[in-house]
Parts: sequence; C-alpha cells; structure tokens
Amino acid sequence: MRNGRLYLTLLLLLSLLLCACGNTKKAADGDMMPEMEQLKYENTLKKLESIYAKAGKTAKKAASPVYEEIRRLNYDFNSERMGENAVQKCRALKERIDALKRHPETVFQHSGNESVADSETLSEHSECKGTLVSRKNIRLSAPQRFPCYLNADDIVTVTLDCQGDVKASFYDIHQQKRIRQWNANSPMSDSIAIDTGGIYMLELSPANSEAVANLTMSYRGTDTNYHRRVQEKLVACRKGDFLSQAIDSVLVTSVFKEPKKVALRGNLKSMFSGKSRVVVPVAIPSGCNALLYSLRISTNEKTIATDGGFADRLSVASSRVKLFGLNVYEKHTPGSSIIDRLLFSTRPPREEDAFCNMYVLTDAVQAKRFQDETTSSGNYRYDVNQSQMGTQSCNGQLLPGGHKTLYLGFENERMRYDNYIWLEVAALTYAKKYVRPVYMAR
Repeated sequence: MRNGRLYLTLLLLLSLLLCACGNTKKAADGDMMPEMEQLKYENTLKKLESIYAKAGKTAKKAASPVYEEIRRLNYDFNSERMGENAVQKCRALKERIDALKRHPETVFQHSGNESVADSETLSEHSECKGTLVSRKNIRLSAPQRFPCYLNADDIVTVTLDCQGDVKASFYDIHQQKRIRQWNANSPMSDSIAIDTGGIYMLELSPANSEAVANLTMSYRGTDTNYHRRVQEKLVACRKGDFLSQAIDSVLVTSVFKEPKKVALRGNLKSMFSGKSRVVVPVAIPSGCNALLYSLRISTNEKTIATDGGFADRLSVASSRVKLFGLNVYEKHTPGSSIIDRLLFSTRPPREEDAFCNMYVLTDAVQAKRFQDETTSSGNYRYDVNQSQMGTQSCNGQLLPGGHKTLYLGFENERMRYDNYIWLEVAALTYAKKYVRPVYMAR
C-alpha cells in the first residue's frame, strides 16, 4: 500500500512537470520571430520613435519635413514561422503606422505641440502651412524672380511692402500664363487658390530705375506632401518667348586670322640688316567697344603652343566669370575689374630679359614717321595713356576712341639683342541676346 501511494505521488509530480514544460514551450513558440523580421520590426519602431521625437521639437508651421518622413515610412511583415504573440505585435505596429499615414497631424497631438482641433484647420484631418519666401530690403534695378513648388488645394499668400513703384506678377509655369498681377506702390496682401500642383513663380519688376521691396510668400493647404525645392537656369531663346528677357552679352572675335609675328633687330644689327621698329595696323571691327591684346616678347623666335588661342581663351574665361556670378557685360567702363580678371586668366608666358616699347598711334602720317625710323619719339604724336615703355610680355586693353584703325608701333631699344613679338588682338562687341528661365523641381 505504501509503495502504491508513493507511485501515485511520483506520477502526479511528473504530470505537473510535463504540463509546465509544455506551457513554457508554448509561450516561447508564441513569441518566436525570424531574425530578419525581428530586425525589420526593431528598425521600423526606431524610425517611428524618431519621427515622434522630431515632431516634439518642431512647430507645426514648419512641419513639412516631418510629414515627408511619415510619407516615406512603410512597414509590412511575413507571418510565416512567426508565433501568435509576435504576429499580434507586428500587426499592431503596422496598424499604428497606417493610421499615422492616414492622419499625419496626430504626430503633433502625441508630441503635445498643437491640438488638431485648431481653429484655423482647413479640413477635419490636417493643415499644412509654411513660408516659401521671406526677404527684406530687396533692391530692384531689374526683374527678380522667386519660383516655388505648390501642391493642389494650397492657398498661397503674397505680402509686399515697397518703396517705389513695383509691378508684381504671379505665373503658372506649366501652363505658361500669368495668374495675377499687382501694382505694389503701397503695402498689399493677396491670396491665390492653387488648383493644380506644380511650379509657380512670383516676379517683381521696378516701374522706374530702382525700388526696394519687403516680400513674404507663404502657403496653407491640406496636402501634407513635401513642398519640393525649385532650381532655375537660364537658356537662350527668341524674343517673345514665355518669360524671355533681353540681356547684354559680349561677343569675342579675333582681329587677326593668326598671331602677328615680327622680329626687331638690336640697334647695332639694324645698321646692317632689318629694323628695330615696326608698325602693326589694327583694323577696328564695326560696333567694337574695346580691344583686348596679348603681347608676347621673347629673345627666342620659336613659336609655342599657346600662340593663336587668345580669343578662344577669352571666351572660355568669360563663361567662367558668368558661372561665378559676375556678368562680363555688366560694366563697359575701361579698366573694370571684370576685364582685368579676363586678361589675368589668359596672360602669356614672360621672359624677364625680353622687353620693348609699344606706342599706340591714331594717325597714319604719324605711324609712317615712326616706321621710317627718321625721328625720335619726341617728334611724333602718340597716345601716352595707352602706350607702354619698356614693357615685358603682357595683356592689355585698347579703347578705339572712334577711330577705324589703331597703329601699334614696337621699338627695340636694346643694342645687341633681337626681340621677337607675337601679337594677338580680340575685339569685344556688346550686343543684346534673349534668355528665359527653365525651372526644375527636386
């Protein structure tokens, strides 16, 4: 009897132990989740927590980046080989994210920033608003443009306070038409409802020579999609094209088909052969505003690779100057810093022991007297301001001054050494060309 009771007790304990082990295994199986699904769940949860943290530090009026992160947030899972508890946990995360994507404004309710029942709410679900442009003391001596991207159903508000008469125009770039225009000679504010999402542009133009404007352009809308950035570039176009405008341009042309190469004998040698003076006539093209020259002086008569490319290098340099934001045509005055930059970037190689005199003559009679070598420099007239005595290789600028031809006289004053000269001259002609902006949203 005693052995029977002992046997029943052991059997009962064994049953209880097996039951507990089964429950433990069942609980473990319920939480089971494949490693890849576990990583996906944890990473998604971290992103969601990051969005709520960012919303807690962001004012709702600057909420577009937060809404964009919510839009990009996605989560799904594969329940295969997943326990029941794990499936419920993943399903709860997916439902939470789906609900947030349907009503993204709730991210600010949870962060404690604002209530969704804001009195200015545009719909029962959400409001998105922000500032597109905020500029003070805009100096208008030419039209300035402010492109922006707007979503469908946005309401854009333009506020202007101007000193001087300013014409403001609001354009739909895709349809290539003007939507609204104002004469902003006093403080004004107006709103426009946007029907179709796309690129729009506000243009401010001074009615007279110059004006100053304070501009604010803001938006409100129900679409929480991010308002994309807009980039602008100018392309050549024809007169009358949409948004075309005339600008001053510069045309660089070579005066000589190839570099003028001359040899100047030293004074002792010129007594027997050759000459120590030479005159190079420079015909000034019609409409030319200025001449730029490259003068290379050497004691070696060998030509180098850079000879003959002065005008091409000037054209390349002018394009680079424009890319740097400086218009080569914005100043036509002699000695402007822009002309100096062009010449500096194309200067010829220089030999320290090679030099000569360069005279700028404007009269053919005086040029002949110089060429004949019968008179000294004190007995003929030349342009003192543009001439250079004892010059080494250099670049420079010549002003036509209304003449059709300039005569460049070169003189070697050295007794023993010959000089070899390579002269290139490029004409700058200022002209009008038409360009228009092309806008791209990113």
